[in-house]
Amino acid sequence: MVMQVRADETYDLRHRVLGRGATAADVAAADDDDPDSGHFVIKADGVVVATGTVRRRASPRAVDGSHWQVRGMAVEPTFRGRGLGSAVLSAILEHVEQKGGDLVWCHARVAARSLYERHGFVAEGDLADDPVAGTQVYMSRSSP
Repeated sequence: MVMQVRADETYDLRHRVLGRGATAADVAAADDDDPDSGHFVIKADGVVVATGTVRRRASPRAVDGSHWQVRGMAVEPTFRGRGLGSAVLSAILEHVEQKGGDLVWCHARVAARSLYERHGFVAEGDLADDPVAGTQVYMSRSSP
């Protein structure tokens, strides 16, 4: 069900759902091709309907350890409520565990907060408004 893919296979859905940039390629990040980064998708009829990415990146709230940032989580609106985001996040957490990560963190959209809480993430600090993503909260959890 969940597959690990090249970063560029996630761009179209991330662009459409998360709304960053004028084109799908605008969602690319400099570390997308880093061999430690992980890009995960679920496809329906060959089309990406859920995605998430994880990369090594120091947490703004923790000092020591191997930190990993979850980003680009997106589920096609007509496929929401089916557990696809949860399946992608589980694959991300497994990837971090295999790489020896200590801490996983993200800036979660408020609407997705409960997804992260179900996976052991805890919110910290105040809500912050992002002009594109909307209201977000920093969340983190220790890697299993």
